[in-house]
Amino acid sequence: MSQLDNNFLIEEFGKLKIQERYCFVFELLDEFIKSSGFTDDLVISSPILNQVITDYFTDIYRLKAFHKDIKLVNEIKIYSYLAYWICRRKPIQIKNDFNGLGYEQLSQIEDIAFINEKAAAAFLQSLLFQDPSDVAILSSKEEDYKSFIENMLYVLKYRQYTAQNIESMLLAFIAGRSYQFSADKDF
Repeated sequence: MSQLDNNFLIEEFGKLKIQERYCFVFELLDEFIKSSGFTDDLVISSPILNQVITDYFTDIYRLKAFHKDIKLVNEIKIYSYLAYWICRRKPIQIKNDFNGLGYEQLSQIEDIAFINEKAAAAFLQSLLFQDPSDVAILSSKEEDYKSFIENMLYVLKYRQYTAQNIESMLLAFIAGRSYQFSADKDF
């Protein structure tokens, strides 16, 4: 990771933490690219990813400065703010121009045109389904699940959003899961 322009971030968070977050996001995006089917067509831009990390830590710095009682940022905020900046800065870049593709390949063009939003949505899903990771979705509820995932991607692609909106979406999902767990246990 190259030297950040904002030395106050290094003083506040430490160089190691910033580098670790960079590596975490780089590895996430790299794995996503490998699974996308477009490995030869995509590259992670280090300068843009540096900006993602800088913007993320700047937001966290401001958040902690405003809310003096926050010592550590919770995992939902981490994912929300990183997803926001991935979508905003677009660190996954397209290497090819795809000029030879015709009308019949429009879905392929859309798949790659929104690759950063898809990566961010996959990133957010990894948080939502990590605990418990082995719970199967009932077939009778699979449409509800698919609708949520599709809507999340739709919002990232076509709607205005903030890191706070993404955070609220994640919290709502987790609250719904908690409600369902309580209903299932008949508390």
